[in-house]
Amino acid sequence: QQPIIAIETSKGKTYHTRYLVAADGVHSPTRKHYHIPMNGEASIQNLINVHFRTNEALSKLLIGNSTTNPTSPKSLNERNGENHQAMLHFIYNSKLVGVFVCHDGNHGEWVLQIPFFPPFQTMDDFTEEKVRGMIWAGLGIHPTNDNIASAINSNDEYRFDILSLRPWTMSSLVAQKYVNDSNTVVLAGDAAHAFPPAGGFGMNTGLQDAHNLAWRLTLLLKSEASGS
Repeated sequence: QQPIIAIETSKGKTYHTRYLVAADGVHSPTRKHYHIPMNGEASIQNLINVHFRTNEALSKLLIGNSTTNPTSPKSLNERNGENHQAMLHFIYNSKLVGVFVCHDGNHGEWVLQIPFFPPFQTMDDFTEEKVRGMIWAGLGIHPTNDNIASAINSNDEYRFDILSLRPWTMSSLVAQKYVNDSNTVVLAGDAAHAFPPAGGFGMNTGLQDAHNLAWRLTLLLKSEASGS
């Protein structure tokens, strides 16, 4: 019989289990509790995530810009009645170098990733007003000084809401081992390995972890139940 693991949640609930899959993120408290180190490059690049939401008019404008073929009077998407939104938009101009990530163009859900260079820059350098100007520049929309205030406060075509500004560090790391010394706790997802976001490796390897562990744990538990 394996030892029983007691897990207490942040809401004060306690659970008991014989096996635990720790999928608690890149800063995994579980991994740290069992003193499992991470190997690799801890800091490849620092970035700021700007989560913002556009209004309906601006959302339609941006979707139209991203799906229309400029070489054709009417894009193939439009002719087929389809909407093929691009997810990643890389911007390089005099006011912004960054990547727009379109999570849901129909509802205006976007994230802008901006390179960030501490200690030469701090979060104080990225005020909401400055970031708002960077977003406008990146979207190719340039409201004049006279209508900036109205664009912020009214429901016109330029309006969007900044929901959060958060720094993060891109890394390339893998846990020195995936299980604890008693073979009762297994790391999965970002807790076990951290990738740069390009290519979707984090999501795909996380799904593969879950699939791999599911059948292994099933066999283990059936074997224990049968006494073999």
